[in-house]
Amino acid sequence: MSNRILPPWTGGQKGGSSFFLPFFALLVAFSSARGEIVHDSIYSAAPNGMRNVDVYLPPGYHAGSSLYPVIYFLHGVGATPDDYGPLMDIVLNQLIAAGGIQPVVVALPDGNCGPFAGSMYTNSALYGAFEDFVAQDVVSYVEDSYRTLTGRDNRSIMGHSMGGYGAMKIAFKHAERYFAAVSLSGFVSVSPYDFWRSEVLTENGGHGPYDPATGFFTLASFTAAGAFTPNLDNPPYFVDFALDSAGNVVQPVFRAWQMAMPGYLARLYANVSTLAIYFDCGQQDELGFFPMNEYFDAQLDSLGIAHRFEPFIGDHTNQLILRGMLAFMYLDSVRNSLAATPVPLASPTQITLRQNYPNPFNSTTRIEFSLPRAGRVELTVFDILGRETVCVLSGLLPSGMHAVCWNASPLPSGVYFCRLNFGGQSQVRRMVLVR
Repeated sequence: MSNRILPPWTGGQKGGSSFFLPFFALLVAFSSARGEIVHDSIYSAAPNGMRNVDVYLPPGYHAGSSLYPVIYFLHGVGATPDDYGPLMDIVLNQLIAAGGIQPVVVALPDGNCGPFAGSMYTNSALYGAFEDFVAQDVVSYVEDSYRTLTGRDNRSIMGHSMGGYGAMKIAFKHAERYFAAVSLSGFVSVSPYDFWRSEVLTENGGHGPYDPATGFFTLASFTAAGAFTPNLDNPPYFVDFALDSAGNVVQPVFRAWQMAMPGYLARLYANVSTLAIYFDCGQQDELGFFPMNEYFDAQLDSLGIAHRFEPFIGDHTNQLILRGMLAFMYLDSVRNSLAATPVPLASPTQITLRQNYPNPFNSTTRIEFSLPRAGRVELTVFDILGRETVCVLSGLLPSGMHAVCWNASPLPSGVYFCRLNFGGQSQVRRMVLVR
């Protein structure tokens, strides 16, 4: 997220632009060909109104009849698509001219809305259906209105800050529509939350009531609440906030925020593993995003989902030109590899028993599993000696993803094993109960 924290080329922030200008001056020598940014707009019933969409057209677009792949780029909180125009103008023009990447169209939809600082690109009762706007309306409009290649292997999604969250969330939920997702300094986790909690309390005198006008972290927290826990029956802000008046975390609200994060969504959507996933973050990120990105990295590792995490020396916005260049080159290389070897979507022939969450756990944990078809299921728990402790579930279930919350209150601390049996298949996960 950013409270009007703009890219370094806008002049308001420290950054690495002066360092990288000589590098791009060398690229300019290859060609003076330039692309074009079209300021377009579309009507969307999802946010219910006209929405701006900037569209970058590569050099040579108007001179030929070629079709181009599309990158959907999502801006950060407080920013607009226009703020990222220089990233397109400086980076893409010169990369394409120098032959560093193949020509590409980039669509930059407007994700701003009231009453706070942005939509989080989420379907919300308070904001409107911004996820649908990006994943459906914008894609349909761009592919109908511009000369673009269609199909999953020609679409990727990318974003900065709040847009990094939106890119990961939308790609994870719609992996059948995109081949890759990129986040630059993204808000990809709400854990760890201690830093944000401390900043919100500092901005509000150590306790509630909380006012979104008091500072960035409070405004950003209200923005998240409007997306993840809207409550139209709770004036004046019509959200459920993550902190109570004494500054304590409201666990049901915070849990809803966690469940909206990409690391949690990766557990629910089987085809996330077919995506090319790339994200970076500065180790000195002043918004506290670096440990959140480390947490996201660990979540994907725990799920065995391949990804690329690129830490860098810097804060939330600096080096964005170089980072954008690396990200565009990454997307280009992945797409070229897909053309040679298509990546199949997950085939629903096997059961999947996911690692319980949380783990280790105290009393209650969530067990998720997927079935390729309808049939009889047995979900049982064994102790470390192999003795059956409890049958969590036994019965007929339809195909798809299922979840069970298991309360282990009667059991002592220790190591347990959860086993899923279905149609001659079996999978086991290790669980740790800690009192």
